[in-house]
Formats: sequence, structure tokens, C-alpha cells
Amino acid sequence: MLFSFWIMILLFSLLIASAVFQGRQGQLYLFIFFIIIFLYAGLRGDVGQDTLSYVRMYNEYGGVPVTNWFFVMEPLFVLLVWLHKLLFDNVTNFFLLFSAFQVFLLSVASKGLHHRNLFLFLYAIIFFFEFNLNILRAGSAFLIFLCSLSLSNKSDKASFFIFLVASLFHLSVLAFFPILISRINRPFKYIVGYFFSIVIFGIIFFPIIHHKFLFYISSMDLSLKWSTILFILTSIFIFTLILKRKINSILLNASLILIFTIFLIPYIGIAYRLLQGALIVIFYLLCERKLINVRELKADPNILFITALAIWFALFNWSFYLGEQEMRIRTGKGDPSYSFIPYSTFLKSNNR
Repeated sequence: MLFSFWIMILLFSLLIASAVFQGRQGQLYLFIFFIIIFLYAGLRGDVGQDTLSYVRMYNEYGGVPVTNWFFVMEPLFVLLVWLHKLLFDNVTNFFLLFSAFQVFLLSVASKGLHHRNLFLFLYAIIFFFEFNLNILRAGSAFLIFLCSLSLSNKSDKASFFIFLVASLFHLSVLAFFPILISRINRPFKYIVGYFFSIVIFGIIFFPIIHHKFLFYISSMDLSLKWSTILFILTSIFIFTLILKRKINSILLNASLILIFTIFLIPYIGIAYRLLQGALIVIFYLLCERKLINVRELKADPNILFITALAIWFALFNWSFYLGEQEMRIRTGKGDPSYSFIPYSTFLKSNNR
């Protein structure tokens, strides 16, 4: 526990130093930040519940035809794993290279943000453990989607193509198509064309969508956590009240997705991935523009929204991380030895 805690403190300190020192020195601190999260995720051992699933999947590639995986998992990720297995046949090396790939995506997606360090800090304390240590496909898909958003004002075609690439890592990204359309300043006929492209894309990959739908529907839970729903809805309500007269349609779309997933999660637990996607998109969009003017002592009212959500989800996530192992032992759900905390490297893994 202490190791993970001090890593977070170190990452925060590096971002502060990067903001204080300008030029090459600031870039050096930022580079060290990326190196640390790359090594932390890439050299992990039995950390993250999905890690064991990926290890087993990687090892089974030799005995199961690669085409069989296309019916249960997104094709681009399957092809990357198959290619790596063919060339290297080392799962630890795969995690290391995939971690480098995710860090590269994070660096590219955040490069043009006005509050880049703030976004990286939010990513580290809220999304890093899940995206880089657990849900690799969904985490990569959302990072690629952020890259597509960063390109939307330069080239809508390139942005749309990257969006399709993101969906080939995880289909949940398709739910964020309205956000991408909101960013593209094109005539209506182009929007219709993009929409039908998504429909055709969905038809092509219908077997995967159908498989996932049946799997997740079978795990529905009808319990309802009203406190969480109430908090998020209140936050969204306050957010809309403090917006300027002209409502940002992109932020509004992301907020609507967030509300929808909050209602969906009590019934289908896996929908929390959509919630994480909506949350990181909202943070990303808010960090794009100037929120704080220190010299003039002015702040955008949206800073209240981003602060409230960040505190809530950081506390929620870390309370889960700290109690995850004990919870899994008590409930019998998941593998306690693959909890996020305590951290261990691949040298101590029982399955490498």
C-alpha cells in the first residue's frame, strides 16, 4: 500500500515541478512522469483482475485458432496480441510494450490541452489503475478516442478514422459518437454519411456486439444505489446552472452519457466502463480551455464541477483499492491475489 501511495505522491510532485519550471527542465519532469507510469504498469505482476485473463488469453493463442477470438473480442486487439505472440511469445514483454503504447497515447492526447498537467493528475489518481493495469482494451480505446477529439478541429476525416480504430479496441467507444459529431463542423450531409458508416460498422461486427450483449445482460443486478445517482445528478444539475448563457453542446452530450451510465450501472455493472469513459471525456474537454487566471484572480465556474467530480471519484476509487483484497476474500468474487494493492512486479508472479 505504501509503495503505491508514494508513487502517486511522486507523480503529483513531478507534475507540480513541470508546471513551475518552464522549458526543457519542465519537459524533463514531465518525461519522468510518463516513464514512471510506463514502468509501473509494464512491469506489474499479479495486479488487476483482468491481468490474469489477459495472461491466459495470451497463453491460449498457441492452441486456439486466432479467428475464434474475433467472436468474443475486438479484432484489432486480437490481431496485436496474435502478432506479438508470433514474434516474441512472452506475455511480460507484451504488457511492457502495451504499457508504452498507452503512455504514448496519453502523451499525444494531452499535448494540446491548456491544463495538461491538471488532466494528467486527474488521470493518475482516477483512471490510471483501471486503464493501464486492468481494462487494457477499454482504456486504450478511450485514450485513442481522446486523440481523435484532439484532431477533430484539424481534420474531421482523420478524426473519424481514429475513432473507428478506437472502437476496434473496445466497442463501448461507439456510444461517444455524438460527442465526435458535435466537434466536427461539417454540413449535414457529411454528418449523415458518418452516421451510416457507424451503422455499417455495427452490422459488420454484429457477432461481437451480440455476444457481449448476451453476456452482460446475463449478469444484471437489480439493486439501486441512490446515493451515487443522486450525487452525480446533482453535480450535473449544478454544472448546467453555472454554465455560461451558451451551453457547450459537447460537454452536454458527455454529461448526458454520464447520467445514462449512472442509471445503467445498478442493472449492468460492466457499464462502469462507459461511466469512466464519459468522465475522462468531460475532464478532457474542461482542461482544453483556460479555467484559472492566477494573475487576475479569476476562475471559470466549471472549476467547481471538475473539482467536485474529481474529489468524489478519487475517494471512491481509492477506498475500493485499499479494501479490494479484503472484499474479494470476504465475498469470494474475483481473485484476491490480483488486487491493485499491494503492488508486485512480474518477478513475483505466480503465472508467468
